[in-house]
Amino acid sequence: MPSQYFRSRRFLDIKLTLVIVALCGSSLLSYAQTETVLYSYPPGGIGNPSFPIGSSFDSAGNLYVTTQEGGANNAGSISQLSPSGGGWNETTIYSFTGADDGALPWTAVVADSEGNLYGGSSNGTTTWGAVYELSPTTVGSWTLTVLHDFAGGVDGAQPVGAMVLDPSGKLFGTAYYGGTTTNGVVFELTRSGSVWTYSVIHNFSGGAGGGAPYGALAIDSRGNLYGTTNVGGSSGLGTVFRLSPVGGGGWRYVVLHSFSGADGASPWAGVTAGPNGTLYGTTTAGGTAGYGVVYRLTPIGGGAYHETVMHSFTNRADGASPDAGVVLDAHGNLFGAAYKGGTGNGVIYEIPHGATGETILWVFNGESGASPFGTPVLDSAGNVYGTTFYGGRFSSGAAFEIVP
Repeated sequence: MPSQYFRSRRFLDIKLTLVIVALCGSSLLSYAQTETVLYSYPPGGIGNPSFPIGSSFDSAGNLYVTTQEGGANNAGSISQLSPSGGGWNETTIYSFTGADDGALPWTAVVADSEGNLYGGSSNGTTTWGAVYELSPTTVGSWTLTVLHDFAGGVDGAQPVGAMVLDPSGKLFGTAYYGGTTTNGVVFELTRSGSVWTYSVIHNFSGGAGGGAPYGALAIDSRGNLYGTTNVGGSSGLGTVFRLSPVGGGGWRYVVLHSFSGADGASPWAGVTAGPNGTLYGTTTAGGTAGYGVVYRLTPIGGGAYHETVMHSFTNRADGASPDAGVVLDAHGNLFGAAYKGGTGNGVIYEIPHGATGETILWVFNGESGASPFGTPVLDSAGNVYGTTFYGGRFSSGAAFEIVP
C-alpha cells in the first residue's frame, strides 16, 4: 500500500494562511478590474468538495474544478460550474473513492472534442495514483474509467501535473516520482478502440538531466513536448526540457535551460508555448528577492535558448511564490497567479505584450479568495477565471472570474 508520499500544500501552509486570512480578510486593494466569486466551496468533509487546486474549460463554456478534499468519500472531487441565468451552478460530477481511482487529485482536467475529461490523482489505498477518463452519459451522469494505475515502480508514481492531448487523441503526462531512477517519468497513453496502452517515453535521470516533474506538459504543432523539472540541471535548481518524436517511435530528450538561482529556481508549473517557439513560465523561488520569477525562453538558433526574467517577485504588492504557470492571450499578454504576496493572500497579475513589468489585476482579501494555486484560464472574451485554495465565504476555496 503506497504511503502519502506527496504532502499537500494545504498542510504546509495552513497555519500561516489562517493567520493571514484573519488579519487581512477585511482589507482590499481596488483595481480597475472586477472580481466575482462564482462559487465558494463549503467546509471540507464528507459530501463537501473543498480546497480547489485547478480549473479548465470545455468547448461548451463549462468550468471544471478539481478539489483536493471533500466529495462523497472525502478523497477529492471534480466539480462542474455551468453558467445559468447570469450566475453559475455547481454540480459535483465525480467523487474519488481513494481506491484504484486514487485520492488527493492534483491535476486540472483536460477536455477532448467529445466532452470527455482526463486527469490524474496522486495516490490511493491500492495505487500510487491513477490516470482517469470521465465520460458524460446520455442521462446527465458521468462515468469514470481508470486508464492506468501506477504501481510506484518503473511505471512512475503520483501524477501531479495536468496532461495534454495531441490532435490524434494521444494523452501525455508526467509522474513526479518513480521510474527507473525514482526521479519521475514522462508517459504516453494511446487508445485503440476502447483500450488504452500505457508506456513510459522518458525516465528522468536526476542530476544534470533533471528530476521531479511537477508541472503540466505543453505541446507544439510538431508534436514536441515541453515541461519543467523541480530539481536537477547544472545547478540543481530545476530545468526546462523538450521531448521530440524521432523515427521509429522514440523520443529525444534535451534540457533547454537550467535555472541558476538569480534567474529562478524550483519551478512547480510547466511552460506555455507561444509564437515562434517562445516558452513562458514561472518558478516558485529564485530571482532577485528569492520569491520566484516569470521568465521567457526565446530560441536563438542552433538549439539554444535565451532566458529573459520578465519579473522577479518581492513578496510585497506584486506577489510571491507562484505555483501557477502563465496563460497567453491572443494579443500576447500573459496572465498568472501568485500564491502569496499582495495582502498575504496572493494576486492575479498581467504582463502586457512587449513588457517585462507586472500589472496587478487583483489582490485577494480572503473573502474574495486566498492562495491561488492553479494556472488561470481565459474565455473567448479575455476574462480570467481560476480558483483559490483557501478563502471564499467558508475559507475552503473559491472559483472566481476577473473581468478586465
